Amino acid sequence: MNIFGVGGWELVFVIIIAMVVMGPERVAKHMFTLGRWTRRMMVIYNQARAALRDELMSIDDGETLEGLKQVRDDIQDLRTSVNPRQIASDLNQEVRSTMNSVEQAVQEVADEANNILPPKPVAPPSNSIAPPPPTPAVQKKAAQHDAWLPQSPDTPADA
Repeated sequence: MNIFGVGGWELVFVIIIAMVVMGPERVAKHMFTLGRWTRRMMVIYNQARAALRDELMSIDDGETLEGLKQVRDDIQDLRTSVNPRQIASDLNQEVRSTMNSVEQAVQEVADEANNILPPKPVAPPSNSIAPPPPTPAVQKKAAQHDAWLPQSPDTPADA
């Protein structure tokens, strides 16, 4: 007998210690209460076990198992019918055809733009290149270091 990791001899030892601590009158009363609770727990356990057994027996009927087998077979059929590599290949072909049509449309627009715009000017022959025109010389004005000083009326501006 092993209940919650407590063996038979350990239980007897605990009862003897309880009798010494509480006294024989109170130990008998508590043992009777403990026995009632144990009987109630056993009844609840047996009822739950019987209900679980009944539920499991109802699941074992042919309808439920056949339904589960049918669902399993349907899933297997889906796995074999769906080929991800084929789907990826089809998608790749569609993307390529779309890209080709976009490239053709861009080429058509570029051709139309070339027909609308005037032709580009032709560069002069390489042996008749004229030298660049001379740049006009810019005369620099001499810096006046005392320009910031106030001018008096009797001093000339060029000084």
